Amino acid sequence: MNITFLLERFAAYDHRPALIWKGEHYSYNWLLDQIHTFSQWISSEGLEGAIVVLEEDYSPYAAAALIALLEQNCIVVPMDRHLVEAKRNEYTALAQAEWRMSVGEGEAIARRCSVQGSRSSILERLSQEKNAGLVIFSSGSTGQSKAAVHSADRLLHGFRRQVRPLCTIPFMMFDHIGGLNTMLQSLSSGGCLCVIPNRSPMEVCKTIEKYRVQALPVSPTFMNLLLLSGVYREFNLSSLEVVSYGSEVMPEALLPHGIDSFRMYARCRLTACRSLEFCRQAPKIPVHCNLRFVMRKSIIGLWTGCLRSKQKRP
Repeated sequence: MNITFLLERFAAYDHRPALIWKGEHYSYNWLLDQIHTFSQWISSEGLEGAIVVLEEDYSPYAAAALIALLEQNCIVVPMDRHLVEAKRNEYTALAQAEWRMSVGEGEAIARRCSVQGSRSSILERLSQEKNAGLVIFSSGSTGQSKAAVHSADRLLHGFRRQVRPLCTIPFMMFDHIGGLNTMLQSLSSGGCLCVIPNRSPMEVCKTIEKYRVQALPVSPTFMNLLLLSGVYREFNLSSLEVVSYGSEVMPEALLPHGIDSFRMYARCRLTACRSLEFCRQAPKIPVHCNLRFVMRKSIIGLWTGCLRSKQKRP
């Protein structure tokens, strides 16, 4: 896959920090070198063009590995490394993955998987066209887990347009479409991802104050937890410019009172990455729907228990 535009941007960003992880700053130059290192390793180990599960959480090494796998035309299945083993095995089988890969703190390890049956037509088409892809699973909270196959080329096309670089906490999980959107948007625009060790209100507020975080993409559930805890009153959150929420509907009870209370401590604006239907319910809130637009254009297949082609809507 041709990711030249990303690599050229990383080179131009030079010594600007790309990620902050475990208290250390990792520059775009470092990221670029690590992508090349992983790309060569992937090719030498025979993973090129394969379906690869990447079992990681946010880290500079995970970000570099993901981009390197796409560069080598792999179909990548991002997977939270803290997920229970039974679920990881289930997702690995459903995605018909050929390899399970982890990178830790720079030491890449790949294990072969036993693939049952022939590769689905959707994945086979991506492979034959030498196109990279992403397979994203839903949480399965409303029933059986669902997944979508994304064309990496179409997905990355949405990030050619640069936005203002911000220091951002990637709150959504590494294997969540919202989390990938946050990571790719930040890196493609020269921003800095500030990785947190846990997603507690205390840790989030402490990180915002310490690193002058400007953007916080979260879920309404976390916003509710943050407001109930009241810990935001103990920190200087004045650097925060925007809080975006998605993946769930924001309870209306939070909007008039709870959010106003939070805004007193963090002079930020609230942005909804939700649906247009919900936007009409809360017209006073600035709405940004780019997330759903970019992701829908990149989807080429959907499935629950077995792969099937995406059905066109009338």
